[in-house]
Amino acid sequence: MSEAVSMSFIGHVASDIVEQTDERWGQVTSRIEVLPPYRQGLIGLDQFSHVIVVTFL
Repeated sequence: MSEAVSMSFIGHVASDIVEQTDERWGQVTSRIEVLPPYRQGLIGLDQFSHVIVVTFL
């Protein structure tokens, strides 16, 4: 059985990292930049202790 999966970007993750490496990830600070049309849907997110961010390279 084969099913198609469709994703739409609602923003992106930004950081100062310019080269993919498997070092120091615990020390990297990144920003999640959400596109304006989707920001309203995040109201109240600060009430949660964790957020799952799905991304791919």
